[in-house]
Amino acid sequence: MAIHVSNKRITVVKPKFVAECFTLVIRYVPIAFNLDQVKEEIKRSIKSADHFKEIIYSYERPTRDYRFTVADLREYNVALQLRRIAVGNRLLPITTYKAANKMTYCTKCWGLGHLRDVCTILTQRCRICLGNFGPNHQCSNVLKRANCQLKHHSLDPRCDVIRRYRTELNKAVNMAICEGKLHRREIPQQQD
Repeated sequence: MAIHVSNKRITVVKPKFVAECFTLVIRYVPIAFNLDQVKEEIKRSIKSADHFKEIIYSYERPTRDYRFTVADLREYNVALQLRRIAVGNRLLPITTYKAANKMTYCTKCWGLGHLRDVCTILTQRCRICLGNFGPNHQCSNVLKRANCQLKHHSLDPRCDVIRRYRTELNKAVNMAICEGKLHRREIPQQQD
């Protein structure tokens, strides 16, 4: 789409994705509802809702939370003002999505705390079995954790090593914010 501003032609390109700041979370959805049912119920009220995903927690919960993006700013603001949406004859709360602090992990050895470009391991490892990953690699499909050597995926949120790492990361980020070294970005509110 092209428009003219100050006698200059400007081409407007629609973004290919919706920014994380326009993501909402529907909370406390009963386990009896699957993702498709939740999606259908939400789309009745919020037509532009898309990209539904279940939020995976590191502990067992009796309910589920789902996150989804809202492309229409009016619908996003209305949903936030209402603060609730009906799913299966229940009014469930809607909140903004607050992204977790990003973990630093290596895609070469699948260890925590460093990136691929500074990894000291010579050959890349398989993400699943942690065997040397080369042209002749045949994965055993037996899950193995890079740091604790237990049988689960290397970045599984239920892993004690991952939980400790996230806890320490969150403490470090909060301390940096308190000391003024980091600043949280505020989402500007639309003026009507």
